[in-house]
Amino acid sequence: TATVTYTVNPALSALTGQRIYNFYGPNLSGYDFRAGLGVSSSSSSADMVSSEVLGNVTPFVGRLDAKNGTTLVLSSSSVFDGATQNNLTEKFGLGTAITILVAPKVNDVYIAKITRGSTESYAVFKITSIFDDGVGTSGAVKNNDYVEFSVKK
Repeated sequence: TATVTYTVNPALSALTGQRIYNFYGPNLSGYDFRAGLGVSSSSSSADMVSSEVLGNVTPFVGRLDAKNGTTLVLSSSSVFDGATQNNLTEKFGLGTAITILVAPKVNDVYIAKITRGSTESYAVFKITSIFDDGVGTSGAVKNNDYVEFSVKK
């Protein structure tokens, strides 16, 4: 007789302090959900990118666009807190898919369906901070603004 233990639907752990910087600045303005890291907005692995429409202005809005086949669904903190791959798939199907976050807010939660390449996967992220460096076109433009978030994948 043998005993085997399986974990079929484990809870996902969070990556905190993830950032997408203003597209007009010198820092990474894209994010690769599968790798869990910032990338250039022109990278073929970028699933979400900064797309600040007005550029070098204050206040920084934090507009984000899904890219490379990624779509997003607005969700809730409870989904983020209890995230598993199975419930992300289910909860995504209950929402209305979008590709643009015009003005995300702190504590907004989104489920991302990543369809880049031939495989499909899901991640959930929660906006934790939107930072405006306060320097627009009237000063020495820095564009070190960013949207910070925690992500589970």
